[in-house]
Amino acid sequence: MTSANIEANAICVDGACKGNRGNGGWAAVFYQDGERRILSGNDRSTTGNRMVVTATIRGLLATPEHKEIIVYSDSQYLINTMTRGWERNSNLDLWDQVDRIQKSRNITWKWVSKHWRSPGNEIATRVASMEAGLFQTRDDKPAPRRRTLSANGKPRHHRHTGGKRPSNTSARRPKRS
Repeated sequence: MTSANIEANAICVDGACKGNRGNGGWAAVFYQDGERRILSGNDRSTTGNRMVVTATIRGLLATPEHKEIIVYSDSQYLINTMTRGWERNSNLDLWDQVDRIQKSRNITWKWVSKHWRSPGNEIATRVASMEAGLFQTRDDKPAPRRRTLSANGKPRHHRHTGGKRPSNTSARRPKRS
């Protein structure tokens, strides 16, 4: 794919989700009037699949009707649903919107590897991930603490660092001479 092709008719879309049914983000990257445009958004309780379909809808709505468009995505869910007729069991409200939009545009669906080095694809991935992370606040539960294990697989005991010293004498450090 050349730079001219990207500017003329391509949309790169991606969705991200922190956990399955968690904080999600979406992004669509395309070119309009020779300039790169980025659309993005987020949802507090969603799935990655829902976010990638949302990115596709928003990207397509930003393009003129009756135009040839190529949608690039690393989502097999999106591409195979549109090209191979995968059964639609969820996100039916979003798929209905995609079908309505597709009637007024000539869309080609292209799957790309997650490691595909395209500026549009990389930007969509980063922006969607950033959008999904926007809901991290002080009120959210912190990530679980990781235990440090010793060589024999038992938890390591960390030195006491405040308040009263532990009552057992074995935890005390020996006096220096």
